[in-house]
Amino acid sequence: MSPKIVEIPPAPAPRSIDRREHLTRLEFERNYCGPGRPVIVTGALANWGALRWCHDFFRTKYSSESVEVMDWANDDFSVRRSTLGDYFRLLARGIEWPNPKRPPYVEAFSLVRSHPELRADLREVEFYRNWFDFVPGSLSARAYNWKNLLISPGGAVYKLHVDDLGVHACVLQFSGRKRFVLYPPTQIENLHYGAVDPDAPDYRRFPKFANASERFEAVVKPGDVIFTPNYWWHQVTTLDDSVSVVVHAVNAANWKDFALEGSTKLLIGHLWQKLDRRRRTRPANW
Repeated sequence: MSPKIVEIPPAPAPRSIDRREHLTRLEFERNYCGPGRPVIVTGALANWGALRWCHDFFRTKYSSESVEVMDWANDDFSVRRSTLGDYFRLLARGIEWPNPKRPPYVEAFSLVRSHPELRADLREVEFYRNWFDFVPGSLSARAYNWKNLLISPGGAVYKLHVDDLGVHACVLQFSGRKRFVLYPPTQIENLHYGAVDPDAPDYRRFPKFANASERFEAVVKPGDVIFTPNYWWHQVTTLDDSVSVVVHAVNAANWKDFALEGSTKLLIGHLWQKLDRRRRTRPANW
């Protein structure tokens, strides 16, 4: 029997994400955060001390610090602890990566939290109302690791996902460039609940992806901030050696989702994973 031929329709052209040079809090809440629309604010990080952050900066000053390293293995991540120095040495060797085509990624929330001089390099994103800002750091960190340092080399990929507990996300780009691919919550079934790689889809395994639409793409550069509304799916590819910070937020637009999902996760523990799929299928205005 001859193999079944999967007919793949031409992919629709990706839609661009709004770019704004200046954005007031009122405009942001009315036009983007409230209705759940992504936006890039260019030059939003001017005069921030963190614009000096790069691979050499962290390699020189913080090589002994312990961080979480995410390795690509098959279609998913595995997470392990490493010193930052060992991570940079691993990048230099390359051949020891679990997946040679996708280098490992670092998440280092604790590094910023434990070093006052790093926190001093960060400022408040003026347009981005965030109730976590009003909660003591030790308490807010228990509720959610809402401010996370990301270090990655060119070629690293943070796979398609939605952020947990219905939070919003702003990625603050300090060095290097990143390419973002986003889909709204309505595309969840066509994305096979995040299992597909939208940049290299296997249509035999994920045939519904042929129907995926409303794909948004953009490249962010140093000094840019990109806002991803809650429940939006996004995959991020690092184009150059990169340092960025993701700041998750709870505010008037999403607090009900955060409260509902946070309390549910606390109450039912491991059963949360079974309900997580249902959470991701809800309409954006649910």
